[in-house]
Amino acid sequence: MRLGFVVPIAVSLLLPSFTGAQQPQTFSETAHVELVLVDVLVTDRDGTPVLDLKREDFTLYVDGSPQELDQFSAPFATRQTGQDVSGTTRREPGRPTQLTGPQGSSDHLLVIYLEDHNLLPMGRHRALTQLTEVLDQRSNSRTQVMVAAYSGTVDIVLPPTRSRRRVSKVLAEKMFYGSQALLNDRETEEILRTLKLALENDVEELLLLFIPPDRIMDMACPNTLNYLARVHAQQVYGWVESSALALQEFARSLSIFPGQKTLIHVSDGFPLVAGQEAVEYLVSLCDGSALNQGIESRSILACCPPARYFSSAALMELQGFNTVRLWDRVAADANRNRVTIYSLQASGLQAPRAGTVSSVRTTGSTEFAARMNDQDPLFMMADETGGRAILNTNDFQPDLNQMLADQGLRYELAFQPDRPADGKVHRIRLEINRSGARPSYRRSYVAETVSDKVTSRVLGTLFHGQEDDQHGIRVKAEVRAETSKKASEVDVEIRVPLRKLLLLPEGDSLRGLVTVMLTASDERGWTLPVGSQTIPFLVEVGDEDENFEYVVRVPLERGHDWQFAVGLRDDLANTASYVTASLEVP
Repeated sequence: MRLGFVVPIAVSLLLPSFTGAQQPQTFSETAHVELVLVDVLVTDRDGTPVLDLKREDFTLYVDGSPQELDQFSAPFATRQTGQDVSGTTRREPGRPTQLTGPQGSSDHLLVIYLEDHNLLPMGRHRALTQLTEVLDQRSNSRTQVMVAAYSGTVDIVLPPTRSRRRVSKVLAEKMFYGSQALLNDRETEEILRTLKLALENDVEELLLLFIPPDRIMDMACPNTLNYLARVHAQQVYGWVESSALALQEFARSLSIFPGQKTLIHVSDGFPLVAGQEAVEYLVSLCDGSALNQGIESRSILACCPPARYFSSAALMELQGFNTVRLWDRVAADANRNRVTIYSLQASGLQAPRAGTVSSVRTTGSTEFAARMNDQDPLFMMADETGGRAILNTNDFQPDLNQMLADQGLRYELAFQPDRPADGKVHRIRLEINRSGARPSYRRSYVAETVSDKVTSRVLGTLFHGQEDDQHGIRVKAEVRAETSKKASEVDVEIRVPLRKLLLLPEGDSLRGLVTVMLTASDERGWTLPVGSQTIPFLVEVGDEDENFEYVVRVPLERGHDWQFAVGLRDDLANTASYVTASLEVP
């Protein structure tokens, strides 16, 4: 039997939507409730790990409602050493706790995620040098290390490995990147210079029109905001959104790896409010603060009184470019897969970008606001996932050492949600019955549906190439037709032996129900979002030795090598398989 559906996408957008060839019948889906695991690191006021807590010392709430703990495990370090380590010596500030025995469990994965387009050379070299030294000296053989990098697309530079030599080699090679980050930095300088010149031109034109001086800045500043600062904020928001979505998708792909994962996110920071640096700079020119600090005192801007009411209006305008929603989603998808994020700001103690440019001078408040704005998403990701943000330092090694030590110091709590899987994000709050105890833990979990889990697993198969075929799936991709100079239609045929599927009697026939999911990426890293289709079907008794065949038609850009990841779920048997296929589209 052969069925199919078409993926009608515009190649330039790469946004698929799946439409079925027939209306599906109504089938019920069984809700499977699973335990939710929460990894908790507890320290006292001095940062010393607290390792002697019992189950009754923890009270966990979900969306404000208390939950019963179904499982409780003491930190791995206490179980491994078989001794009481509750009296661990207090560590000095900036020094990691020293423990005997291995750190962390045997299935731990450490991911180094580099924001290649957002790492200036000096900070990049410093951060990767120190990270290499820490991994060489402190990491144990049970920890696998993966290296991924984002520069418009996510590239798995190094798959999980226990070879520290391979990790050191890859990090050494990545130290010499950074050209895109330099271009981005120069663009920031250019937009500040352009804002100043545009404002000066507007002021000069208004003076030539004999507009009263006390009205000139009130007229010129909003004009510059509307035509330049707002456009810049939109561009920055798009850049941040692309980076956040890529990190979110990558975090979701890590579902393919079992156990708790640590992700070191290395960047120079991201603006929580896109375009704030430029708007703050414009405000300083318009409200007189730049002139009061001796900046632009010889400019034509000094001829007029400051603008009235402009500051509050400009900052209100920025609220439409707040990116907190994007980083919330990153944290939620990290939490869904037990990924703890440690955010490392490689720029360290260097002045923010606005203060380092040679042709544009900014006020101290503008520089401070820009720095805090770039750090807020880093702190948010770390805090929401139970990690820590490594900020305002050029010596990253103490925090990196403590990050490795943390893996053996976490309690493992588990609870069974009192609600069905709804695909929504639910908030977690933890209270500890110990004065001064400070817990770090993931602040949310996603009540994943079956579809959510299969989607994550398909992404994991695409990113990491790990197949799991329980159904004997055969996938064949071939070019069907050229639709334009840039695109071709590709048919992806999925074939499964019917005897591998659960078929239930229905009259004189047998009925089955499968869900097919598909995504693809090319050698550049351009990735299609996961599309899915649920297919009910009937089979005549006696045809069980035949194959179930399904065809997905996908328009793809020509001239690239495409890798496909296919997930097939037998909805009646509650089993799933994940396979890959490849095709060069000439």
